[in-house]
Amino acid sequence: MRIYCTGSGSPTVVLDAGLGNDALIWGGVQPELSKTTRVCAYDRAGFGGSDARPAPRDADHIAGELHELLLQAKVTGPIVLMGHSIAGIYMRDYATRYPADLAGIVFVDGSTPLQNRNPAFNTLFNWTVPSSRFGSGALVGQAEVG
Repeated sequence: MRIYCTGSGSPTVVLDAGLGNDALIWGGVQPELSKTTRVCAYDRAGFGGSDARPAPRDADHIAGELHELLLQAKVTGPIVLMGHSIAGIYMRDYATRYPADLAGIVFVDGSTPLQNRNPAFNTLFNWTVPSSRFGSGALVGQAEVG
């Protein structure tokens, strides 16, 4: 998997893109954060410069792959995970599995495991759970706004 780190300092901020995006989406954010600390943006498997990985593509596997990538890249804790949209699901899983690695989490309009149970949310979106691609709890929808 591809990871790109800039800056120096601690904690290291690890940027995780939303669904359908790769690390390039952080192109305006990473240079600014790098002025004060080390920042690493990465491409999840199958996006950007990272090769696809076999199924299942659920949060447990994605969090484990990130953990292995950080070990291989010698990115050590504490880290701050900062993610957009679907990355919220993956960051929560990472935090559950590797709490000692974390200094914090920043959600940028982060998805949550139960967001599809909110009646107001369901009024606006028609949600499906494509478990074969995004894993359990991952939500993908299409707006039905007039």
